[in-house]
Amino acid sequence: SAFLGYLLNPKASHGLGDELLKRVFGELSSATSASNLSFLRDKNQNLRNLTIGSVFDFEVLLEQAFPKANKDSGKDIVDVVILCFEQKVNKGESLASKLLEHNTRGELRQVFLIENKIKDGATREGQLSSQCEATIQTLGKMLPNEDVAKMLSVIFVTPDSQKASDEFKSYDTQDKYNVPKVHLKWCSDDDESRSTIYDFLESILVDESRGEIEPINDYTKHTIKSFMTFISNGFRSAIEEELN
Repeated sequence: SAFLGYLLNPKASHGLGDELLKRVFGELSSATSASNLSFLRDKNQNLRNLTIGSVFDFEVLLEQAFPKANKDSGKDIVDVVILCFEQKVNKGESLASKLLEHNTRGELRQVFLIENKIKDGATREGQLSSQCEATIQTLGKMLPNEDVAKMLSVIFVTPDSQKASDEFKSYDTQDKYNVPKVHLKWCSDDDESRSTIYDFLESILVDESRGEIEPINDYTKHTIKSFMTFISNGFRSAIEEELN
C-alpha cells in the first residue's frame, strides 16, 4: 500500500509525475458515468494535467481510520486515501495570484478511497460498504454544507480472483450513494485485459523508452521492474520462491 501510494503521488521523488495516477483515474472515470468526475477531463475528454504547477493539489495518506456508523463498532481503516484539491481560477485571473492569497490548496473536490488486497483470503464481505459509510459520516461532520457522497470515489485493487470480484459486484449492487468505483487487478492471465496495475506500469516504461513521456531515472525504472516481478509472483519474496 505504501509503495502504491508513493507511485500514485505526483509530488513524490520517483519522477513519474502523474503517469500512474492518470492511468488509474482514467480507468475509474471510464467505468462510471458519474458527472462528479468530469472535472478530471478537459473539453476534448482528455485527462487534465495533475502534476505540480496545475490547478490540482493531491495529498496521499496511508492507513486512514474512519469511525464506523455504529459508535461501538470501532473504526474502518482505509489503505490509501487521496485528497484532491482544485484551485478555482476565474476568467482573467492568474493561478499565481490565487496561490498568493490565503488559500493555497483550493477546494476539496474528491476523496479517493483505495482498498488494496494482495491475497485473496484478505477480502472481507461488506468491507467496501462499511468504509464508504464511515467516510461519508466523517466528512459530513467536517463539511456540513456539502453533499459529501458526491465527493467520494472507491478504487478496489485485488488479485484476479472470484472472491474479490464477487465482493466488488455486491458492493456495486448495494451502493445507495452510487459513488464512482472501479475494480482494478494487480495482474491478470487474461490477455485481453490491459487495465491492471502491472499493465499500467509496463505501459509507463514502454512510453518512456519511446520518448512519449518525460525520462525516468534509472533507479526508479529498476525499482518498478522489481515491483512488477513481485506482482507477477503473487507478492512472494525471493525466499518464498526458493522454498516453492
